[in-house]
Amino acid sequence: MKHTENTTGDVTGHGRCPTRFAAAGAWALALLLTGCSGAGGSDKDERNSTSRPSGSASTAGADGGADAGTDGDTGERADSGTDADADADGGTGGGTGPVKATVLTAGQVAAVLPREGDLPGWGGPTGAPRAVDLRKEDAIPVSCVRRKDPVCAGALFASSTLFTHREAGTITISVYAYDSASTATAAARPLLDRYAGANLLPGGIADSRLPGPVGETSWAKRGTNKLRSQGSVVVSRVGTNVLIVETGGLDAKIYTGAELVALGKVIADRSRQAQNGGTPSARLKNDALGLDHRRPGTS
Repeated sequence: MKHTENTTGDVTGHGRCPTRFAAAGAWALALLLTGCSGAGGSDKDERNSTSRPSGSASTAGADGGADAGTDGDTGERADSGTDADADADGGTGGGTGPVKATVLTAGQVAAVLPREGDLPGWGGPTGAPRAVDLRKEDAIPVSCVRRKDPVCAGALFASSTLFTHREAGTITISVYAYDSASTATAAARPLLDRYAGANLLPGGIADSRLPGPVGETSWAKRGTNKLRSQGSVVVSRVGTNVLIVETGGLDAKIYTGAELVALGKVIADRSRQAQNGGTPSARLKNDALGLDHRRPGTS
């Protein structure tokens, strides 16, 4: 079973709304979906939270935090049977427990996203974000109404949320819900390319192999973002969902491969829990990212 690590590349916090932001990428989607009460903190924090959360130039190592991951009911690990498909498309296969591939409602999609406290030490949303109905409205950087984007076949809902940390930049997490596992599979790699292209500077984006499985299939890219800082995009598929984790911001943390896996598993496990009929509860372990989890993300 292969794993990937790439090389290039209700936002609700606790303060004021940002006065400016890039109009592409999941940061803009998060603003659209949740309204804003931008993360408070220093000027550095504000610049982090008002920019695209993506990009990362140098190649982070896959060492450290090998057992970092999620807390909560993540289920027994089992091969998903998607390794062949993953290998054929350059992805990482198998890593989440069995999933029923259930079509989620808008409310369930929003519930998949983590909340304040699910990423210890990070400032994040305290309430449920809004899920966009992709059949009726667009969600940057995907347009399913006006342009009939190729990733829109079978697309139902999308939702996104932003986390900020004074010393580590931003993490943006997005969920795209589809009408079947097959349509989600078809959209996963194009969504990776779309998000990497929207948020990372061209010319330095590279695939990265993750040292462990995330979801049923996963990919990652690294690169430099528009703020000339480090960033990454991790995309995974779990059942009918495509899940996207972007890291970036100003003076962003450079994540190891194991840390990216830990982040990816949080949202992958929450998606599996929702599709299996449960309440999403997976959260990041306190020490998974090598940051002081006791430090408020925006104070």
